Amino acid sequence: MLGRILWGLAVCAIGAACCYYSYGLVEAFWRNDWMERNLGWTRNGIVIFWFCMVVIWILMMFGVFSVTDPASQLPQGFNA
Repeated sequence: MLGRILWGLAVCAIGAACCYYSYGLVEAFWRNDWMERNLGWTRNGIVIFWFCMVVIWILMMFGVFSVTDPASQLPQGFNA
């Protein structure tokens, strides 16, 4: 539980920083032609991607999505 919370907070912090510094990321690394054409600017694509990542990790942090191995959730033994 504590591990999920710490990972969730870490990814949220990274995502928030990438959204805040998205202009610098675009200027430092690349411009994407598809994003320029369809979203208006590469920065918009970066912000949308990291915002979605933050929302997904918050949901994982609170247990809405399972992050464990699906096989470990199967009932075990004859009394299951």
